[in-house]
Amino acid sequence: MRRSFTVRSRRSLATLVALAAVAGAAPVLAGQPAAAAGLGPWVATKTLASALTDPQDLVVTGNGTTVALWNQKASVDAPERKLFAEAMPAGQGYYTGPAKLLATTPTEVGDASLAVAGDDKVVATWTEFPENTDPGEDGKTAGRIMSATLTGSYTWSAPQPVLGTDRNRYVLDLDTAAAADGRVLAVWADRAVDSSQWEVWSALRGTDGTWSEPVQVSAAEADGQRATAPEAAFDAKGTAVIAYRQEGSWGADPSIRTVTRAAGATAWSAPKPVVAAATVSGLPRLAAGTDGSVGLTWTERADEGAAPVVHTATTPDAAAAGWSTGKPLPVGDSLTETPEPLIEPDGDLTLVWVDAAGGFGTRTATRAKATGAWTAVKTLSTQYVPEQFDAAIGRDGSIRVLWTQDNAAGTSRYVWSAGRSDDTWTTSAVIQNSGTQYAVPQVAVGAKGQGGAVWAGARSDSDPSLFYSFTTAYVPPLAVASATVPATIALAGTTSTSKAWTPVWQLNRPVSSWTLTVTGTDGKVLRTLTSARGAAASQTVAPAWTGRTTDGAVTPNGPVKWTLTGVAEGETATVNLASGSATVTGGGALFRDYGSATGSPDGTGDALVLTTNGGLRSIYGDRATGAFKGTATGYGWPAGTLPVPMKDMNGDRCNDLVVRNKAGELRRYTPACGKTATPGTTNKLIGGGWNVYDVLTSPGDVTGDGRADLIARNPANGYLYVYARTSAGVFAPRVQIPGVYKHYKRMVGAGDLNGDGNGDLFVQDTYNNAWIMFGIGGGRFGTPDYVGAKWGATYNAVVAAGDMNGDNKGDLLARDTSGAVWRIPGTTTGVGFKLGAPVKIATGWQVYAGLY
Repeated sequence: MRRSFTVRSRRSLATLVALAAVAGAAPVLAGQPAAAAGLGPWVATKTLASALTDPQDLVVTGNGTTVALWNQKASVDAPERKLFAEAMPAGQGYYTGPAKLLATTPTEVGDASLAVAGDDKVVATWTEFPENTDPGEDGKTAGRIMSATLTGSYTWSAPQPVLGTDRNRYVLDLDTAAAADGRVLAVWADRAVDSSQWEVWSALRGTDGTWSEPVQVSAAEADGQRATAPEAAFDAKGTAVIAYRQEGSWGADPSIRTVTRAAGATAWSAPKPVVAAATVSGLPRLAAGTDGSVGLTWTERADEGAAPVVHTATTPDAAAAGWSTGKPLPVGDSLTETPEPLIEPDGDLTLVWVDAAGGFGTRTATRAKATGAWTAVKTLSTQYVPEQFDAAIGRDGSIRVLWTQDNAAGTSRYVWSAGRSDDTWTTSAVIQNSGTQYAVPQVAVGAKGQGGAVWAGARSDSDPSLFYSFTTAYVPPLAVASATVPATIALAGTTSTSKAWTPVWQLNRPVSSWTLTVTGTDGKVLRTLTSARGAAASQTVAPAWTGRTTDGAVTPNGPVKWTLTGVAEGETATVNLASGSATVTGGGALFRDYGSATGSPDGTGDALVLTTNGGLRSIYGDRATGAFKGTATGYGWPAGTLPVPMKDMNGDRCNDLVVRNKAGELRRYTPACGKTATPGTTNKLIGGGWNVYDVLTSPGDVTGDGRADLIARNPANGYLYVYARTSAGVFAPRVQIPGVYKHYKRMVGAGDLNGDGNGDLFVQDTYNNAWIMFGIGGGRFGTPDYVGAKWGATYNAVVAAGDMNGDNKGDLLARDTSGAVWRIPGTTTGVGFKLGAPVKIATGWQVYAGLY
């Protein structure tokens, strides 16, 4: 539980009224300063209870519900006190009402606190003195501790006892804490009403809502020793921690001690001193950090007249690890109370306190986890502060501070606020003129920086009321609020200046800059778009992409990935905002992609076959299955036709093919995208005499000019030649590739298998050993790279199919003698390319005259 920073011995409500200096001051919300990142402005104050009130505690649950707890009495002279609680659901802007009456006592209610158990349960725990006598009078009044639970339906359970009056104990210093699993720990100091011996006790509320029997955790060692001021917390592993002050006998120096109880354990550890007796002067403060650790603070003085020094210690695992102490922080004299450790998500530790250095003021400093060094002490207040303040931290590290402060003339008192996020403090500002010389502020912070606050103020001398304020417009982490992102990037007919893709993202906060990165499915960056230099901050990100890559090429067909990042206005950190994918159509042609079941090329490799009745059929690869889906056939091809798939030869972004007829003529055919060629398709005669070659295949670009080339082998001498494609879409004269390649029974243009931009050849020798000949540019190939032995003896046709399953690795297609077709996936890229286990994807292909 986060204990208030107000002094423990609070003034009575009668004193509050007696000190009221200004009557009739209406709630006024002052102009708000610019908020730090993660913090928003306070909204106008409202009245929560119009009666003599005394705020006790305030929390914000994990789901954003704010719960307030306060004491109230009917009039200045009325002895009876009532304890109320009320909830404000997240985003509602007002407390639900009516307030829940938790307890009525004939005298002052003792300590009261709230603990958040899980995301939506709040457990209230309080001390009562049922007898109508002064609880401060020694030996007169036994107290009890009661508890009630607020559930997600905003309903309070009936109060149940934690400590009954039958134990005849006098009780003070109640504190509570909750674990992530919903357990709640209550700790307090008590003594028998007929004894002067104080000890620290605890009770644990299980996840079933049942409180255990009270257990003493301190161990006084001699008469006159006192164990008091306990504080409770849970670390990230669910270990319960209690810290308390152990006073020595008859005025001897005190020490700070801790006990722990691991989750699932049945007993508490023996007390261990964190700091030895001698110089301890203040009470300990214990708190769970937002990083999962536990922090402890205490004060020391070198001697009675010396200024205090605040010491801090932290532990990431209270049951196993020891306490790690940090550098002490000197503070001004007349320190009102030991400041609570506010541990941020990165482990930095912030303190807030009030001291008398140069006049009473609200101060703060932060200790860096990395270096242990403290920042310079910063004063948040601007006038005299009467020791009334509170501070809290949220899970996101946002810190909010409230304090009361006199005006310059000393005639009125105001409630002031400041906040800190991302190491930046807001400018301190007035929330309300409380109209009184006394106000007990309580502040709480939710998981995402939203805040709640309550305090007592006065409308008149006899009518102090409880006011509240809250923030609903905290500055959230930068994120996408809405988006319109086209799933298709249509490039057909576009130019280098066309706006082919115009996604729009609406953000929840303005950004000073943004970056949109488009990558291929292989992770390679295709294009990076950024906001214009010096552009005004905006919540709208609306890039326009031409569909061209960084080097000006048309992006190939198929899926691409995109990532949007941005920097929020006033911040420096780059935030990943959104990512996704889109499909390019009408773009650059990829190896062996002739179309799809929907017609347009989709970036997936396909197969070409010849039917026995003169049909040239495209059988389209299906990226989702790694098999086939859909066909298209062009008829009229005579026997003896040899089709050779080629990448785009005429610049229309559609893959083409060259065809050798029975007489040895070679023609270039340029069908439209998604169309299968027929003899009547637009074509151009390349030349005759091509029947001297037994291998005609295209591995892609082997010369390094970015255009796909043709490889031919003369079986008479085993010579291999490259025909480089020219800018006119035909072939330059052949150039012999060094070496003799007679001993290969199969040579297949395989595309770029290792990602170096050069086309490669898959070859199989007469002993059925498989090899890869990697292109090295300049129309040459490197030394064949061994793939495997005794490979493919049952295959009567093998072709390369490009990437058929979307893993960015080239695949082979092979037909066996039974007519089954196998996809042989590439499993690696780079030198040492390997082929995986064959996957059967079709049967009955023996009906085709050829596979190409």
